[in-house]
Amino acid sequence: MTGHTSPPSKSRTDTILLVDDQPDQIRIIKAALDQHFLVKVAIRGELVLPIALEGGIDLILLDILMPEMDGYEVCQQLKAHPETRRIPVIFLTCKDSQDDESLGLDLGAVDFIRKPSSPAVLVARSRNTIAHQRAKRELRRKNEELRQALKIREEVERISHHDIKGPLSSILGLPEILLADSNHTEGQRALLKQIERSGYIILEMLNRSLDLFRMENGTYQLHPATFDLLEVLQYIAGDFEKQNQRRGIRIVIHHPGSGAAFFVMGERMLCYSLFYNLILNAVEASCDHGEISIQLTSATACGVIRITNPGEVPMGIRPHFFDKYVTSGKKDGTGLGTYSARLAAHIQGGMVELDTRQSGKTSLVVTLPQASPPLPDPTAGPTKGLRILLAEDAEENQVLFAAYLTDTAHQLVIVNNGMEAIARIQEEGFDVVVMDIQMPVMDGCTALRRIRQWKQERGASPVPVILLSGHALEEEAAFVRESGCMLYLAKPLRKQPIIEALREIACSSLVPAGEREQGGRSRNSMGENQ
Repeated sequence: MTGHTSPPSKSRTDTILLVDDQPDQIRIIKAALDQHFLVKVAIRGELVLPIALEGGIDLILLDILMPEMDGYEVCQQLKAHPETRRIPVIFLTCKDSQDDESLGLDLGAVDFIRKPSSPAVLVARSRNTIAHQRAKRELRRKNEELRQALKIREEVERISHHDIKGPLSSILGLPEILLADSNHTEGQRALLKQIERSGYIILEMLNRSLDLFRMENGTYQLHPATFDLLEVLQYIAGDFEKQNQRRGIRIVIHHPGSGAAFFVMGERMLCYSLFYNLILNAVEASCDHGEISIQLTSATACGVIRITNPGEVPMGIRPHFFDKYVTSGKKDGTGLGTYSARLAAHIQGGMVELDTRQSGKTSLVVTLPQASPPLPDPTAGPTKGLRILLAEDAEENQVLFAAYLTDTAHQLVIVNNGMEAIARIQEEGFDVVVMDIQMPVMDGCTALRRIRQWKQERGASPVPVILLSGHALEEEAAFVRESGCMLYLAKPLRKQPIIEALREIACSSLVPAGEREQGGRSRNSMGENQ
């Protein structure tokens, strides 16, 4: 190797390694490059990789025809090594064969320069190649930053969902238990209902943070069920009662069935979010002492919900009313309410439309698939008591779960993590295991796999398992489908889905064991089958 490096210069910050065995060619090419780049020279192919491994090389100009190791072999070495494979290589050649050029490109070269070539062409191609490589490096760096940021965001969301939904179970569940007792004054019952209502608002905000993103990118997993939409609308109207009283606004629900249920097919919590946003929009747009009308009617296979408020949407806003971030006259408005409502309706097989034909008023018309009243549960009624193992690290969920079973014949044993659950199962028998997915020491997924393996090794029947999660993420749902667990309950815990799940297991002798052990179903926080 003749190895000399041009003197440093502020204008020459990029380094080129020139590889050629002909002194005349080295002199000509180096003279063209010296004014623009720092240039290192190697006259033998076998010395290229060691020099490149020292770092700092932005481009390699590589002669093809050299003794002992030609340019093709050198390029193969460079591209095979993880530390040098990203260094761009331009072949220098006197050949004019397309086959030679094709081979070089297949080996990883980015360009060919014919010898002899004008200094201007040599400098331009070198500069363009280095700039392109630098842009690719910057793009890779930014992509990696985005990946890391997304990973951190997902982890924060995972932790916050788990940590928040634990105490949220108590906020929703304990009022439910206390309200079942008739020994309360009306004032006390009103306070308990307010606590419960606040819990649902928190739950809606928590779910919406992930649901909107999933609906936008097409990854939202819809789990429709039949439910009473009138009940949901009455609940939302109650959410606005206090603030409406201050402004003298009334929300009136008109239903031709005189208060009878209005069944639709969809997701209860998703519809809660949908109509909460639309009714909030109507309340904020209404004048004081106005009336917001919610009219429920039935069309062919559809439920139609018309929300009308006094006031008109500005003409300039109407064409973009459902666009993202569009808002008008709201100091703290995000412009996501009507946008997310339309997404939520669409994903459930419905739609939302703006109707401004009535002077002085604005109507939002929602259509959703209508459903027949649900059939009575054939398994309803008293069931045999089960011996239940609950693996849950959150004390509030332990207390709540035990409270839900107070008036049942079930026996409950509580452990704090998956490791303890395995030990108890190996010591004694249980009819069902209820397992939180995210726990310290050993998580529920790992524990369930080991329990299954332990049972299989002994030829024992697998114990029915109900998994609990604060996330309801798709990767967890995939594990549920593969694990053979019977049911999957999303937190916060509610009494109805838990009791129904245990009733189903208690009556499962009616179902062939081979069918029971296939992938489980899930229920959401409102008790709907998923």
